[in-house]
Amino acid sequence: MTELPTATQFVFFYIGQIIAFSLCFIIIEQITRPVVIWLISNVFGALGFIILPWHIIADPELAIVLGGFCALFAGALKALAFSDIRFMRRANRWAHLLIAGSLVAALLLLVKIETPYRLLYISISGLLISLAAILYLRGNRKWVGLRPAVLTEAILWLSAIVFGYRLIGSYPFGVETKFNGDGTNISANPFMLVAFQFMLQISFLGMIISRQSRDRLLRARRAARRDAESSLLRRKQNESAELADERFQLLKMLTHEVRQPLNTAQAALQSVIEEIGHGNAKQDQIRPVLDRALVTLNSIALSISNSILGATLITKGRTAQFQMIDLCSISQMALLDINPADRARIEHRFAQEVIYAEADPIVLRLAIRNLLENALKYSPAKSEVLFQLDVDEIEMGAIFTITNEVANLSILDGDIFGLEKRGVDSRYEGFGLGLYIVKEVAVMHRGHLDYKVADDKKVAFALHLPC
Repeated sequence: MTELPTATQFVFFYIGQIIAFSLCFIIIEQITRPVVIWLISNVFGALGFIILPWHIIADPELAIVLGGFCALFAGALKALAFSDIRFMRRANRWAHLLIAGSLVAALLLLVKIETPYRLLYISISGLLISLAAILYLRGNRKWVGLRPAVLTEAILWLSAIVFGYRLIGSYPFGVETKFNGDGTNISANPFMLVAFQFMLQISFLGMIISRQSRDRLLRARRAARRDAESSLLRRKQNESAELADERFQLLKMLTHEVRQPLNTAQAALQSVIEEIGHGNAKQDQIRPVLDRALVTLNSIALSISNSILGATLITKGRTAQFQMIDLCSISQMALLDINPADRARIEHRFAQEVIYAEADPIVLRLAIRNLLENALKYSPAKSEVLFQLDVDEIEMGAIFTITNEVANLSILDGDIFGLEKRGVDSRYEGFGLGLYIVKEVAVMHRGHLDYKVADDKKVAFALHLPC
C-alpha cells in the first residue's frame, strides 16, 4: 500500500492551499462578510493542523484534542459563512441549534481528554456541522441559482455521510476511539477531512465569484432601469411642458380671435342703441348693422369652437365618436352655419342625395365649415365658392372639395396646415387654426387633406374620408 504523506508534509500542503485561496479572495476584491468568516475559519483550521505535528504542546493527547477542537471550530465558522446576513431569521433556527450542538460536542473533547468517546464526540460534531452548513446554504437566498452552490451542497452531504459512517464505528457502537493515528503518518480519516476542506475552498471560491458576477449584473439592470425611468420621467415632463405651452398658445389664439370681433359687435350694437335712443332709427338702417353683428357673433362662435376642439386634439383628450351618418346632411348643416350673406356665394353639388359613412358628426361638421370659411375669407369679395361632395370608387371613400379663387397665391407658401400657420400675407386676421383643425379631423377619420392649384388663380382643398 502506498504510504500517506507525513504529518509535517501534510501541514505544509494544507497551509499552502489556505494561503493560495486567501490570496484569490484578495485578488477578486470581494471581501464581504462570508469571506471574512471563511478566512477566520481557515486560520483556526491551520492552527488545528499545526499544533500536533510541530509539537507546540508537549502533551501529545492534549495536542490532539486541541487540534481536533480547532478543526471542528473552523468547520462551524465555515458553516456560518453560508448563513444569511440576517442571522436571526426563523429559517436559520434549526441550523443554529445544530451548530450549538456541534460546539457542545467539540467542547466535551476539552473537558474529557482521556475518554473512549473521543471519536464519538468528533463524529457527532462533524455531522452536525455538515447538516447545519447545508441548512444555512439552502436558507440563504444569495446562493440560490448559483451552480457552484450545487457542488458545495454535494460536498457537504458527502462530509455528512463520512461523519455518519465514523459515528457508527465509534465507541460504544464500535471499538474505535480516535479519529487520527499516531501523529507521525496521518491516517486516512484526517486525509479525507482535509480533502473535503480543499474541495470546499474551491466550491466556495466559485460561489463568491458567481455571486459577484450576478450582483454586478443586477446592479447593471437596476442602473438601466433607473436610466429608463429617468428618461421616461424627463420625456413626460417635456411632454407636459409642451402641452402646457400649446394650451397657453391656444388661449392666446382664442383671446386674439375673439377680442376684435367682440369689439366690432359691441360697437355695432352700441350704434343701434344710440339710434334707437335718439328716436330716428329706421328699419333699413338698423338691419345692416344687426346683420354685421350677427356675422361677428358667428365668427366668435367659430373661433371658440376651433379653440376648444384644437385643445382637445392637441392634448389627445377627445376620441372620435364614430357613427353611421349621412355626409350630405352634415354638409347641409355646415352650410347653414355660414353667415347668410356669404352663403349665397357658395354653390354646392352633391354626387348623390345620400352618402353614408362612419364618422364623428360634430368634428366633421366643424371641419367642413372651416374649409368653407377659409375659402370665403381668402377669395375676392363676391366671387363664387364651389362646394362638391363626390364618391371615390377607387379609394372607397368620399371627397369634400372646396374650390375658390385666390387673389394672391403666395399665401399658400409654407406649411399652411400647421398650427399657427396662415400663409405669408399678414393682412389676414387670425392664427390659422382652421386648416390645422381640418387636418387633425382627417387624421382622426383615417383620411387625409390636400390641395392643388388650378388655372393659376384657383385653389381646391380636398378632404378625403373612407366610407
